[in-house]
Amino acid sequence: MVFPVMKIVFINPPNAPPTSSALLIEPIDTLSLATYVRSLGHDVSFLDMDARRLTPADLTPRLAGAGFDAAVIIFDHHIPLYTDEALSGVLAAAASAAAAGLKVVVGGKAATYEPERFVYPGSPVTVAARRELEPVLRDLFALPDWTAKGLRTIRGVAFLDGGLVQTTPPPAGLFDLDAQPVADRRLAAAGGYIDVRSVLTSRGCPNRCRFCHVPGYWGRWRGMSPQRVLDELEQLTAAGVKKIIFLDDNATADPARMRAIADGIRERGLNAAFGCLGSVNVFDGPTFELMAEAGFRWVHFGAETGDAALLRRINKNIGPDQVARTIDAVRDLGLRVRTSWILDLPGADAASFDRSLELMLRTGPEEIRLHFLALRYGSEYFGAYREKIGAAPQYVHGSRPQLALSTLGRAGLEAKTKEVIDALAGAGYLIVTDPEVFADLERRYAGRTPPKIAALCPIRYGLFW
Repeated sequence: MVFPVMKIVFINPPNAPPTSSALLIEPIDTLSLATYVRSLGHDVSFLDMDARRLTPADLTPRLAGAGFDAAVIIFDHHIPLYTDEALSGVLAAAASAAAAGLKVVVGGKAATYEPERFVYPGSPVTVAARRELEPVLRDLFALPDWTAKGLRTIRGVAFLDGGLVQTTPPPAGLFDLDAQPVADRRLAAAGGYIDVRSVLTSRGCPNRCRFCHVPGYWGRWRGMSPQRVLDELEQLTAAGVKKIIFLDDNATADPARMRAIADGIRERGLNAAFGCLGSVNVFDGPTFELMAEAGFRWVHFGAETGDAALLRRINKNIGPDQVARTIDAVRDLGLRVRTSWILDLPGADAASFDRSLELMLRTGPEEIRLHFLALRYGSEYFGAYREKIGAAPQYVHGSRPQLALSTLGRAGLEAKTKEVIDALAGAGYLIVTDPEVFADLERRYAGRTPPKIAALCPIRYGLFW
């Protein structure tokens, strides 16, 4: 059967407010999807509204008359920098694309868990693509008939039929990550991103933390083969890239795979500084030794709290002493360490804050990210609390607590948060609440000892690598 070749524009929607240029990373999830769909034979373009500061009003004239058949708007598929307010911008961008005569597909976590946000009578969205998007887009763009009858044959979509939202079963099985071509970053050449390129080499996480959406969204952890990973790293270093972050939710979940990657980096002579996200409970000393020898210079661990009882309650599967030993071991290998902490976990009290602060000061990570709880789609906490709380925050970048699930109340939370910040400042940490601080931080500290950073906002990747 001969399938139609479609002309498709992939859109990274605007954040609200737009993501700070000091943080701006390439939207590797959308670029990877665009590259994959192009590999199927379609004519693909890419537009980063966030990086280029485009409003929905800018979109229609850019798309009208360009011959596009469809727009794919990817929101919170893997990149975590969005805010709750950005959801309205997704719908506005969809309306602009529809006004230009395009079919509109929206994909990501919100489209997966609450497709009725996008598919409703009068909506500009044609299809909500759900779960892992490669097989959904593959089948959707091979479909000559986008009527309800045709869409029912596609797994992993939601659409409108007779005024009602219809959903189909999720894709069967899991996508083979080695079938994903190396992302063509030339699609976003004018993006103005920071000096760190990102790779996505695995999906999922073997842990089951109650606040986390990752296992619910991606399913079991699985990774690309070391050969496929190394081919992408080699392509990046050949292009002169000097900083590369493994943006996987848990890049070190399979130590044997990471050892093979580290060995391959050295064997191929790939000269760059690498960083990754990992978890304390799968820390393996010999693996990190090889990683350090291969050029790894940074790792992010989710510590969450210094309260052992809370760690058990959230199913974190680590203890405070284990966190301290792991940070000491990684630092001894020469890696910078970032830890993240959720200050207002359910059941947290004043003593929990004190234990977390004690562990922060005891371990002294180079970067500390202070979070407040958000009810992420697909997490156990989302199911447990969303109906009770109503319009609760979905995304994690608020600078003040929004929920009242600790024992302290909002006023108490803010008072204890101030205590933590004041103590970290007293210990020499640079306290950051505005990401613009990171725009020239490396230049300001050139030739000097870098500061330790504690932030209530996202922290730039690649600092002092």
